[in-house]
Amino acid sequence: MRHSFIVVTNSAGCTNRQLRRTAHSLLESSICPNHWIVSDSSLEHERVTRERKMRTSSIVIARSDVVVIEHEVVVFLRAGDQLAPNALSLIDQKLTEQPGIDFIYGDSSHGRPSRFEEVTNVRRPGWSPERLRSHNYIGDLVAVRARVAASAGGATYLSKLESHDRSLRLSEHSKNAIRIPEI
Repeated sequence: MRHSFIVVTNSAGCTNRQLRRTAHSLLESSICPNHWIVSDSSLEHERVTRERKMRTSSIVIARSDVVVIEHEVVVFLRAGDQLAPNALSLIDQKLTEQPGIDFIYGDSSHGRPSRFEEVTNVRRPGWSPERLRSHNYIGDLVAVRARVAASAGGATYLSKLESHDRSLRLSEHSKNAIRIPEI
């Protein structure tokens, strides 16, 4: 079964360049998300979401929660961050293989390949609710089933929270969390 994806990004305090970087990564994803919720967007940010590539894609851009169906997955993605092209496919595969999973996080890569800055790959540890209470070791990108996001306050509300607070709230409502050991 193929899952539908809703990507949620808080655009408060971000630049158009950051929002554009995130938009292009969504367009290049192996599975195109159905919706991209951009909360706290300004009129300046509207230009990014109205670019031709976004208008002609199958992604519906919203400013608040959308009606979700049972098999949808909510992915929280920080403005400026980019998804690996196969990230949503990996999440879909894990959710199909193990239907009881409702909270997913993974490894990440930071920095840009340039002459002055090296790329750093962050390998995250396995799931530990005790460790999460004091340290946001799971990072900013989190994927949860839509029912978990709804029970924790809704996607738009959660997008406005600091990532550690969001992870704690989501973990309280999830039963089975896993790490995907991929960047």
